[in-house]
Amino acid sequence: MAAQPPPEGLAWAERAVALGDDPEDPADPRYWPRMRLRMLYFFLAIENHTVAELRDDPGTLALVRRVRSAFGDEPGPRPPASPASSGRSPRPSARSPPRNRTNSAPSSTPLSPTAAATAATGKVGVTLMFRTHMVVDMPGTLADVDEDLAELRTLARRVGDRWMGAQIASAAAEAYMMRGRYEEAGADYEEALRLAREVGAHAESPFLLARLAEIAYRSGDMDTAGKGLAEASAEADRHHVRDARPFISFLSSAIALHRGEIDTACAHAEEASHLVEAGNPPPHFTAAVIGLAARVEAYGGGGAAAVASATTALRAARDARCADLIAATLGQGLAVALSLADEPAPPPRSWPPSTPGAANCPARCRSWRRPRR
Repeated sequence: MAAQPPPEGLAWAERAVALGDDPEDPADPRYWPRMRLRMLYFFLAIENHTVAELRDDPGTLALVRRVRSAFGDEPGPRPPASPASSGRSPRPSARSPPRNRTNSAPSSTPLSPTAAATAATGKVGVTLMFRTHMVVDMPGTLADVDEDLAELRTLARRVGDRWMGAQIASAAAEAYMMRGRYEEAGADYEEALRLAREVGAHAESPFLLARLAEIAYRSGDMDTAGKGLAEASAEADRHHVRDARPFISFLSSAIALHRGEIDTACAHAEEASHLVEAGNPPPHFTAAVIGLAARVEAYGGGGAAAVASATTALRAARDARCADLIAATLGQGLAVALSLADEPAPPPRSWPPSTPGAANCPARCRSWRRPRR
């Protein structure tokens, strides 16, 4: 199956970049427009590529260093004009992925006094928003995220931009989701959905509706979750939002598994896997899809094959340096696969109540908890 085309913004940026070469002389009238175009391209490309893909390409690394030098070392007469070049810079593709939350701080240090002084409030807000989304997906604690979110809300009120407000509410909801604070996450997703609809950002609606459905699923309300997914699917069809399809299929599979509908869960999991293969999703979602397929396989009597699939998912999360919650959830999935394959493993703790097989899991695991003679 052919890969999906890049999002429209990235596609136009790629076309613009292909129109000419980057001049070396800052005095060339094309120099600063090209540097700003390159910065915009990085900002859009990171949404459609993994950090590793950009970081491991020598040509991309050389270009990142050149653009960063242009705006950071000797910015000259032109201040940075792109959201990703103002004040703070995530710099995701120029560094190795941080090992933990503590040493991820260098990736968001100020570029230069000139950049910080000339950056508009809106651009600082967009960049900090981008950084916050990245931090939520990184391993380590979220101790500093609350401070960033508070600053973002202040910036959004100052700017008065509803699109920015929707993105910030979505980022806050993501952080709450990672902590299991579903009520607060739901309130922020509702706010993001309201603002997105007000400004006509229709491509956002299917994702936000699906995340609200996920909150209902994780709270044990399967009826509300199913209705929310149906609405998300209808919105995706109405506005031709293909990127929402993998997550809708993923969550549909999880709900069907919870209800004990193994064949339906398997069909949705296969659909999610095909969509992942056809697109270019973030690595944590790819690992989650593999893990869900393994869980469905385990409940379907997959035995050792399901254990192998669950192990693959956990290793994928480790190699991609996914957030701790993702890795922990996949570890629990492996535990369940082991349990259902009559291998000793600890019980899961973070799935919705009455997940199929959950009641039997503690009994199956008592042998693991007893000291062996």
